[in-house]
Amino acid sequence: MTLMCFNSATKKSDGACPSVCACPFLLLPVCGNDGVTYDNECLMECQGCVKLACRILATKVTDGECPKQCACPLILSPVCGNDGVTYDNECLMECQGCVHLGCL
Repeated sequence: MTLMCFNSATKKSDGACPSVCACPFLLLPVCGNDGVTYDNECLMECQGCVKLACRILATKVTDGECPKQCACPLILSPVCGNDGVTYDNECLMECQGCVHLGCL
């Protein structure tokens, strides 16, 4: 007996297929404990679970976008930004989008 396959599946990737998230199209950003900003809490719970392979479920840390992650040296050389904030160093200030003024 010969099996005829008319619509055979082909490999897309290794591992399990990702879950399909049935979430509303709402833009209410939340920051997950994985450092990712999700469009809404439903997507965070679904996509965060897939990303972390459900070993650890992504949970909401805050409403809104996650803070920008900076790859700056751990050097204490304070600078004052045009926003009136003192930053530990110029790299951290620039990472936050400020312009160095050299506070007087």
